[in-house]
Amino acid sequence: MLPGTQKEVVTPGQNQKYYVAGAITGWGEDLIWVAGKSKCSALFIQLVDKLCEKFQHYKVIHLIVDNYIIHTSKITQKALDSKKGKVQLHFLPP
Repeated sequence: MLPGTQKEVVTPGQNQKYYVAGAITGWGEDLIWVAGKSKCSALFIQLVDKLCEKFQHYKVIHLIVDNYIIHTSKITQKALDSKKGKVQLHFLPP
């Protein structure tokens, strides 16, 4: 475009947000992910369920997570308790 001019770009409606939660194995071969319309505990629990399904032959699944609220919420804790120790969270320092 010429200096001082601006082209009008027509956009089709409202932007939509979509969130992804994912995990990669320590050996870097597998990327497991889930997607949803909000960044909430349910999205994280969905990821945990998918990990438990994929790695059902493992005794314990260790997840390194940050200190975001969805990792420590009551809903998440209840879901992790139902896994009976199969999933252990390890928190990064704040």
